[in-house]
Amino acid sequence: MKQLVRRVRAVPALNTPTTALVRAMIRNRGGTDEWVINHLPRSGRVTARLPNGGKMVLWSHADEWTANQIYWRGWGGVDPETTPAFFEAATNAGVVLDVGANVGFYAITAALANPSGQVVAFEPLPKAHARLVRNVALSAARNVRCELLALGRVDGTAPLFHVEMNSIPMASTLDTSFLDAYPRVATEPVRVMRGDEYVRLHRLDRVDLIKLDTECTEPDVLLGLAETVADHRPRIFCEVLPGQGVESRLESILSPLGYKYIHLSRTGRHPRPAISGDAVDRNWLFEPQ
Repeated sequence: MKQLVRRVRAVPALNTPTTALVRAMIRNRGGTDEWVINHLPRSGRVTARLPNGGKMVLWSHADEWTANQIYWRGWGGVDPETTPAFFEAATNAGVVLDVGANVGFYAITAALANPSGQVVAFEPLPKAHARLVRNVALSAARNVRCELLALGRVDGTAPLFHVEMNSIPMASTLDTSFLDAYPRVATEPVRVMRGDEYVRLHRLDRVDLIKLDTECTEPDVLLGLAETVADHRPRIFCEVLPGQGVESRLESILSPLGYKYIHLSRTGRHPRPAISGDAVDRNWLFEPQ
């Protein structure tokens, strides 16, 4: 069985019809099959309809997590506690910054939620950035600008760390300590820019929405966007990883600006007096008051 699965994963001519057949069988009986989702990733085009009818199209070589989740679970299967709230916020957002865009799920969601808006997707890992560009084109999301760039506290270059693998990593970071537990970590130099400088250079008059997922460097990104956050007061969707010490740093930046903290969990949206990392539901919405 394992040998058959490996062969199907590796050969697109086998993968595409096989995954389609298996998905039809699963849907026919209802529910999902976690073993299949985890061991039989999709190769080829993956499409999903958004709540407003927009069509997201991703490409995968059975080599990345997001397209596989969408194929088996649908658009709402990626971060189900966060995606509806993000889509709702993006429908009225003129300018959206997706910091840590990976292969483009949130950037494309924002672009299709408001086709008259502007989305800037920052992804410094070349392998992920190339797939981001391809997915944006396939989705006809012409209002997305893809930047091979990391946002941080200072301008310059820095080493980007990620787990060494043949597939596209879900996570890359400028914080080496985040990956201490992994035996094989690769690194490559990337360009880093303060968000405020980017906003100034590209004359973004109003930033309405920011999505942050940079694996523990979110406080540094916000420090580099300090003027933009203070002046524009955008909504901020942010991943908060537990046990990494980012909570107090985020609060020190956002509390003086009067932001409130809403934990996005599978049981709903919960206002909290303070930020605390959760091992399961990691995303938060920071709302200006």
